[in-house]
Amino acid sequence: MLQIERFRKEYSDKVILYIEKLHFEEGIHWVKGANGSGKSTLFRCLAGLSPYKGMIRCCGVDLSRSPSNYKLQVNYAQAEPVFPASLTGRQVLEYFASLKQSPKTQQTDLINSIRLDTFLDQSVKSYSSGMAKKLALALAFLGQPKLVLLDEPFNALDATSREVLFELMELEGKRGCSFLLSTHHDFGSELNLKTKNWLVKNQTVTEE
Repeated sequence: MLQIERFRKEYSDKVILYIEKLHFEEGIHWVKGANGSGKSTLFRCLAGLSPYKGMIRCCGVDLSRSPSNYKLQVNYAQAEPVFPASLTGRQVLEYFASLKQSPKTQQTDLINSIRLDTFLDQSVKSYSSGMAKKLALALAFLGQPKLVLLDEPFNALDATSREVLFELMELEGKRGCSFLLSTHHDFGSELNLKTKNWLVKNQTVTEE
């Protein structure tokens, strides 16, 4: 599903992460690590939002060679999402829906399931952290992704919203979508899906 080879991420010539070879199979993967270990950096690279050296390929599509096609395969929700302050939530949703080739019916279903309707037409600059997180999660399910990257997805979510996220993950999992989650907690027993744990430590990623 996701292949990484000779991956190298540097800041000012300092190596932050190096992965010689890694293969994430289909399913749910929990990527754990201490604060500052490089989890979010890895996710941003996998999402195509940060430069790197090496090869990243999802379902046979190479990020560096076919970035547009790759980003139709891979969706991403940031740990602490930030959106353009001049836009409403609906405008943000519609913009990403166009990029992800999402049908209107899917957008409506996500609005209803994640309960965005009460604040979707407000400016995102007025959003609480919980509202921004719900919008980011909705964006992560747009289109027909093969892989969804969720960085600290449970931060700022109440219990009800967390259950909705589990339901969406189970539904998309049955469609064949896989997930990489960056989190300090393992909620695998609540998902009824096979999970695998990984650890970001000592500037690399290993199976836990």
